[in-house]
Amino acid sequence: MHDKAEAMVLASFAADSLALGAHWIYDTGELDRRFGRVEGLLKPLENSYHATKELGEFTHYGD
Repeated sequence: MHDKAEAMVLASFAADSLALGAHWIYDTGELDRRFGRVEGLLKPLENSYHATKELGEFTHYGD
């Protein structure tokens, strides 16, 4: 059971980091235009809430 719990936490951190670049953009059309299908880590946009974060960091949820 411990292995499954650890995998769940690590997967959550990986997903959070993957979401950083597009985080807090809720317009699906805008997401599609700016990012398309997110398949890798993205640096946050300059005018985003997470503009001070770097590629691969967590959103405030992961922090």
